[in-house]
This record gives sequence, structure tokens and C-alpha cells, in this order.
Amino acid sequence: MDLYSYIDSKYLGKDKNIISITGGGGKTTFLIRFASYLKKKGKSVLITTTTKLIRPELIDYKEDKVFYLRDDVLSYRPVNEVVFYAKILNERKCQAIDTADVSSLSALYDVILIEADGAANLPLKLHTEKDPVVAKETTLTVMIMGLGGYNKSIKDVCFGSCEDGIADKNFIQALLDNREGVLKRCTGDGLVIVNQCDSFSYKDLEELKCKYEILFASEVEDKIYASI
Repeated sequence: MDLYSYIDSKYLGKDKNIISITGGGGKTTFLIRFASYLKKKGKSVLITTTTKLIRPELIDYKEDKVFYLRDDVLSYRPVNEVVFYAKILNERKCQAIDTADVSSLSALYDVILIEADGAANLPLKLHTEKDPVVAKETTLTVMIMGLGGYNKSIKDVCFGSCEDGIADKNFIQALLDNREGVLKRCTGDGLVIVNQCDSFSYKDLEELKCKYEILFASEVEDKIYASI
């Protein structure tokens, strides 16, 4: 089953679609590939952040237009294209937009994709008091966990955790149960994606318990291997 078409058909509606992406191990990949999929479906898509994003000069977001200024993006009228908007932080990164503008922007775009978390390129995330930064208008929170950290040292693969031990099945379940874990600040509908199933075995994790749907998938291959 195709990952992006499944999410489109099950979770996206005809009206406002504001998707916040949290966790680690594939947030930016999901953002880029889902935006490209939606454009092919005739949608206008905004890529933005409530935390930080690498500047589009340094990474290919497959965008058609880039804005760094609020007035410019609010005055633009997109038609079947991917638009990037965030404020410049430094030569490498952009910083959060004003969350108060999310509602205004949602009137201009079919879908808004918000990178709402940071994990320093690590596959797993234990949150702090301040994150993730999920806009209250969010209609779907996509929470990502990367299998690249499975059965490895927790300290090496989980951002925000100093715990000794291995990131095994029990630890993954604990991240789903912990108030500072995967599901923190989930708003609207919730979907957990266990990513990188094209490269790592997920079979031991099919007994995980979660109040939201879990997809074992590959964002790169656009494929769902299993769901619970």
C-alpha cells in the first residue's frame, strides 16, 4: 500500500488541512515527499515551521517559491505549487513563523505542512517542556519514529534522553506511553509512522499499544508494510 495516498485518502479533508510533524527519524523527508505528492494531486502546499528548518538554499524542498517575509507570503496567491515560508535565523537555518498567522495562511493553501519539532537528526525523541510546538489549528499530527535507532544505545539514538540501556521494544513502548514522548501535544487526528522499514526489521514491534494508528512504513519507498 502506498504511504502518501493512504494518508491523503484517510486523514485529509476538503477544508483546512494543517499537518504538524513531530518526532525524529524522517520529519523533513516526510514533509518534502508528501508535499510533492500533494502537488501532483493538484494541491497548493505550504511548507513551514514552528521551530527551525534548514534553509532551502541548502536542501531541496522541491519548492516552487520561497518567502522569508510575512507580508510577501500573505499577499501571494498560490496555484498548484509548493511554497516555502519561514523567517531567516542565520546562514544555515530558518526559524519559526508566528503561529498566529497559521489560520490566515490556511485560507490560501489546500495543505500546510509544519515541521513542529527538532531531534538533531536522531531517530527518536523525548521532549522537553518547550517542545514540540504544535499549532492549535492543527488537524493532523504525524508523529515519526525512525527504526535506525532500534536496539541501539538509548543515549546515542534518542534526543533528550540520558537513560542507560538499549532502545528495545520496551523502550519504544515507553516512548509511546511517556507524557513527554511520541504523542506529546498531539492535536487533531493522530498518526504514528515507524519509518525506515525498508532497511530495518519492524516485526518485533507489531505488538505495540497506542491510541492512534501506527503505520510501519518507508517514507523513501512510499510504502506501508503493516499497520496496527
